[in-house]
Amino acid sequence: MKNQERIFVIGHKNPDTDSICSAIAYADIKNRTSQKVKYVAKRAGQINEETEYVLNRFGMQPPGYLSNIGTQVKDMDIRMSPEADKSMSLKNAWDLMMEKSIVSLPIRDREGQLEGLITIGDIAKTYMDTTDSYLLSRAKTQYKRIAETIGGTVIEGNEHGYFVNGKVMVGTANPEMLKAYVEEDDLIIMGDREEDHLQAIAQNVSCIIVGMGIEVTEKVIKLAHERQIIIIRSPYDTFTIARLINQSIPVKYIMKTDNLVTFSTEDFTDDIQNEMIKHRHRAFPVINKKGKCIGTISRRNFLDMHKKKVALVDHNEKDQAVDNIEKAEIMEIIDHADMTDRARSYAKKIFTILAHAEAKAHNVPEDMVHFHEVGAVDSIVDILSVAICMDDLDVEEVIVPRLCEGSGTIRCQHGILPVPVPAVSNIVSAHHLKLHITPVQGELVTPTGAAVVAAFLTSEKLPEDFTVEKIGIGAGKRQYECPGILRAMLIRESGDVSGADVSTETDTIVKLESNIDDCTGETLGYVMERLYEAGAREANYMPVFMKKNRPAWLLTVLCKREQVPTMEQIIFRETTTIGIRRQEMERTILKREKRTVTTPLGEVEVKVCTFDGQEYFYPEYESVKKLCEKTGISYKEAYHMAVRG
Repeated sequence: MKNQERIFVIGHKNPDTDSICSAIAYADIKNRTSQKVKYVAKRAGQINEETEYVLNRFGMQPPGYLSNIGTQVKDMDIRMSPEADKSMSLKNAWDLMMEKSIVSLPIRDREGQLEGLITIGDIAKTYMDTTDSYLLSRAKTQYKRIAETIGGTVIEGNEHGYFVNGKVMVGTANPEMLKAYVEEDDLIIMGDREEDHLQAIAQNVSCIIVGMGIEVTEKVIKLAHERQIIIIRSPYDTFTIARLINQSIPVKYIMKTDNLVTFSTEDFTDDIQNEMIKHRHRAFPVINKKGKCIGTISRRNFLDMHKKKVALVDHNEKDQAVDNIEKAEIMEIIDHADMTDRARSYAKKIFTILAHAEAKAHNVPEDMVHFHEVGAVDSIVDILSVAICMDDLDVEEVIVPRLCEGSGTIRCQHGILPVPVPAVSNIVSAHHLKLHITPVQGELVTPTGAAVVAAFLTSEKLPEDFTVEKIGIGAGKRQYECPGILRAMLIRESGDVSGADVSTETDTIVKLESNIDDCTGETLGYVMERLYEAGAREANYMPVFMKKNRPAWLLTVLCKREQVPTMEQIIFRETTTIGIRRQEMERTILKREKRTVTTPLGEVEVKVCTFDGQEYFYPEYESVKKLCEKTGISYKEAYHMAVRG
């Protein structure tokens, strides 16, 4: 039975009470709401006295200690080995290996302890050794195994006995000539002549094999019984018997027992790679914590090994997290992120675009996408940083004339792939982004970068005239033929503003309307969330009465012209409407900026608009709410403090 998949919930490397309790609580919540995986609370360091007191007070055991989240042998697809002991014949071992499609077979005792290892090559080498006629006796081969190998039956003698002396001979000569070369204790393969059988018995051989299913006379059987000689009858001809018989020797005779290279399930994969390369074996036995051999791994297993899955809680940064966090697959980050609702919706939109692209690339449902490379801490930080920055700058339009991509190939999680990688290609295709392929060798557009552009792009054409207000520059770590620099500019379109109020600006907005008479309020609430996540400037719904006095809802959405297809897709998909009205409108809006004002009780973020020389302060809801929660004052009081500055 396959073990249930586990996700570790873990906080700081130096955990405080908040970190430990967050891990315990979140693991408990997830286990109550999910049956598919098992969430396990862990700690990355020693708990302090305060935490110990809290846990004891509520009768809770501290989470288990996890010092390293790196990939271990037990995270690989270990090839479970079938039962095989040292007494089985080479033929049985070969048949078993062919059936299971394996090249190496660990040989174990009854307790599961590793005794040796046999490979396809070992068996083939033994099979090709046709000159050693004493091979069977030196291997102390059981008569029962000999009979099984040649498809025969022991018709006289003890099948559990062993062939321990003598050579293997084919008795094709007349009785007189047999005297010359057949010795005592030999094993002889013979035809149907009784006189030959009697001569072999007279020379006191240990075993007679009769081919072609020939019936042996009662006289021969009686004499063999008296001298304790084994008689085996086989359906095969003499040639076939002679060809097969070496396969009857026990595996213990040829299996490797010395200097076996084994790995423990607890070994970290980083530690075993060099050992694998040094020995160049096809497969290596794996030993579990109880000392039992459970299967084998090979170098190929590094291609499809499963990273440990982890949910990070309580402000987990890379340098604060458990060791080797970059080698794990981060499923969730549960943090006290100080983000506005808009910034959070921006981040969610980027991740949604990524999920869709990765799901298509791997041909799996979106809820099964684990992001692999894009789910690393660095990429998550990148996405959240962009979302917060775009919100803080209050950017409403984003212009990207084209994306410049490199050429050639790049090594990633799934091997060497051509540039652009599948996820980037999927994003570019789905969102109709302009991609310009350059001769630069390497990847210039990552899936994360493409997703950011797709989430915010509003135009591909710069205005004819504009002024640059601010410039931001970022540089990558990879060395390319050209400088790896990305430049972003805050620009403002130039124009004749004489006689106009410089505190205002105009733009074009599209209003979408739809009458909906068979949707619940819950459905429309969900629709509004989806619309805001997709970048709607405004969305609302109000009760109306339609023909025949039917109660209904009027859904109204304000968005930019290029956002219309996305908004309409959400409305059609999530509601029961069959039509959407569209109206393009010009509007005048006040220019605004974000500031932080200091009140007697703390700082509050506000939006400041200027009109006719007068500044107007509009406190941000989330910021006011936090001040209320921190101080206990009413929302009204905090709001007025922020307005007064």
